[in-house]
Amino acid sequence: MLLSLKLTPIQESNQEPIVVNDYRLFAFLVQVPYMPLTGALSLFLLDCQSRRLTRSTLAFYHDKAGRFIMWLADGDITHLESITSVHIKRYMVSLRDRGLTDHSQHDYARVVRTFLAYCIRGELIAKSPFTRVKMPRVAEDLPTVLSDEEIRSTLQRVKLQRNRLIIRFILDSGVRASELLALNAGDVDIDNGVVTVHRGKQQKARLTSVGAITRKELKRYLLSRGSPDAKAPLITTESDDKRLSFMGLMSVFRKMQHESGVLNLTAHTLRRIMATKSLENGMDAWVLARLLGHADLQMLRKYVRLNKQPVVRASELYSVVDSLD
Repeated sequence: MLLSLKLTPIQESNQEPIVVNDYRLFAFLVQVPYMPLTGALSLFLLDCQSRRLTRSTLAFYHDKAGRFIMWLADGDITHLESITSVHIKRYMVSLRDRGLTDHSQHDYARVVRTFLAYCIRGELIAKSPFTRVKMPRVAEDLPTVLSDEEIRSTLQRVKLQRNRLIIRFILDSGVRASELLALNAGDVDIDNGVVTVHRGKQQKARLTSVGAITRKELKRYLLSRGSPDAKAPLITTESDDKRLSFMGLMSVFRKMQHESGVLNLTAHTLRRIMATKSLENGMDAWVLARLLGHADLQMLRKYVRLNKQPVVRASELYSVVDSLD
């Protein structure tokens, strides 16, 4: 009997992904002449688990690859060998027709491409139908950043000490939301500000840092909690001093948006501000990439586009109209 996958919308990154452990099924699948799509998905997820991808990444692949397979099943396409480039293109058009954003459409297409690339690597098919498909374009709008005045105003209006610390900590360190929540009290050196991120993206550890003001606020926050030991969570709930969850952090940011009136106040916006301001202040791009946890400079391109100083200097030096006077 083939594996039947129950797919439900995944609302939070810490939801448990599918666990594939029916090895008798796999022994059967590698011998069948026509690979059922549900079986191919099971093998794909097993491969992801064997590579120790994070729970959020597994859930991401499970959800989006599963939805592609369900869409195919609605068109009576149930075997891997039956997928063509036309099917993939029609699926991408259906995503657009559903009103998904450019980035969401790109995410779905990327998962389909990754799934089919695995099928080649796993010798389930000889050639990927995605080779004749181009990835959907993503509009390159300028990302949103907050002005210095908006940041100061936000810090004045946010009431809870913990919440102000969250803002300052991300602005200084550039850590991702998931990385902040995984930090323990002992991961921050109060004396020099060095922050050890043990569970970064793709499970890569790195060092970043926070400044003197943030360290002072952090020390006050930890003292208010009775100076917890090194293994205690760095950021906790207000009610029971337990580690703040991802959904809890989202709730915190919604509350801060309401208090400050800044609707685009998010953890990622703060991380983006850290990158942009660091470049404006003259930080070396490779150092910034290291602090943010990027392996190369590719991801910094969007932050370079937000750096206003080169544009202002160019206008001052080379303005065509000014040169006419």
